[in-house]
Amino acid sequence: MGTHFVVNGSPFYFNGFNSYWMMHVAAEPSERNKVSEVFREAAAAGLSLCAARGLSVMAVIALSKYHLALDFVISEARKYGIHLILSFVNNYNDFGGRAQYVQWARNAGVQRVITRFNTITRTAYNDDPTIMAWELMNEPRCQADYSGRTINGWAQEMAMFVKSIDNKHLLEIGMEGFYGDSMPDRKQINPGYQVGTDFISNNLIREIDFATIHSYPDIWLSGQNDNSQTAFMERWMASHWADSRTILRKPLVIAEFGKSSKDPVYNLNSRDSFLNAVYSNMDNLAKSGGTIGGSLIWQLVAGGMEPYHDGYEIVLSENPSTDGSGEGLWGVKGLCFFVVEFCWGVESMAIWQPMVRSRRPTTAGSMANGEGVGDLGVWGFGFLQMDVYDGVDSHGKSVVRVEGGVGHSSSMVMVMISGAL
Repeated sequence: MGTHFVVNGSPFYFNGFNSYWMMHVAAEPSERNKVSEVFREAAAAGLSLCAARGLSVMAVIALSKYHLALDFVISEARKYGIHLILSFVNNYNDFGGRAQYVQWARNAGVQRVITRFNTITRTAYNDDPTIMAWELMNEPRCQADYSGRTINGWAQEMAMFVKSIDNKHLLEIGMEGFYGDSMPDRKQINPGYQVGTDFISNNLIREIDFATIHSYPDIWLSGQNDNSQTAFMERWMASHWADSRTILRKPLVIAEFGKSSKDPVYNLNSRDSFLNAVYSNMDNLAKSGGTIGGSLIWQLVAGGMEPYHDGYEIVLSENPSTDGSGEGLWGVKGLCFFVVEFCWGVESMAIWQPMVRSRRPTTAGSMANGEGVGDLGVWGFGFLQMDVYDGVDSHGKSVVRVEGGVGHSSSMVMVMISGAL
């Protein structure tokens, strides 16, 4: 994999969201429509990955009512072509915190989760491609040891154990990105405090497949203005991008970011401006090459879910300023990662693009006369229901033109197909 996510030998990019409440809501059959609604709206907006972090999947084993809830969440994600990052436990007490690890120490909790047989999809979790990755813990912290060595030892032990059970799925720790003792000069980039983690040494663990960072300058730098918070965010992202590229040699995911409406000086324009800055910064870093793999905004909810509002909530159907068009590779308005020019193989289309509905070969020159091969949903890149035209260029290579857009946006992608259609 190296510094990029790869599918069948070709780089893979995604854009997605967090929804911490999914398994908790899905435990009530009468409320499951909210899970379906968010997946449906997210897919329509071109989002392709969801991190379900709030309710520990370990709680699924401890509390029987959540067995079918997690089965349902996975099956609905598969239905709408959205992949998942599932966290084993939450650092905080909400929805099953790390204290519950003590209760589960004598049972094979992690193993039971990973090998569980989904009663809806009829597929074991460790064989299900809907799950992109496991997360050891959401935002692990250890205030008793600021060096990061305690967390490092724990992560090493847990990562080796998980990989001994499931070596098919990716694995990440759940880090926020704070620097520790391994690179003292980097500590000045931290937002004024440490939490007992070390971005470098923790993510150098061999079994950890990719690094993550979170970005909440409105919390970390609450006394500073929007410009200062945005400047911090840009430094934060650039520093971790550089380190993941040159030291870790692993992909980097911006796994949580947002701006809270509970901030005393909040307004919708300031939120959109911050999100635009995040996506624009990712655009610039991606163009520079390296490790950016994707991003996950915090958080999407369905309509009528006020009890789950935390200030960062976005209801796509109710936030027109958030699902309109965007500029650059990362469209803040559409929350979509548009790839302008990209090369990939036919196998990756067949395996990783579940929205493909038809593929009808046409003759050379059909691009010019407008014959299409059907609608194509490109799972990883945020395109849904595009018009696809195939033909042959002046060098005799097969060329596919994809036209269409998400929301109010429009884009065109030239894809060089390495093989026959």
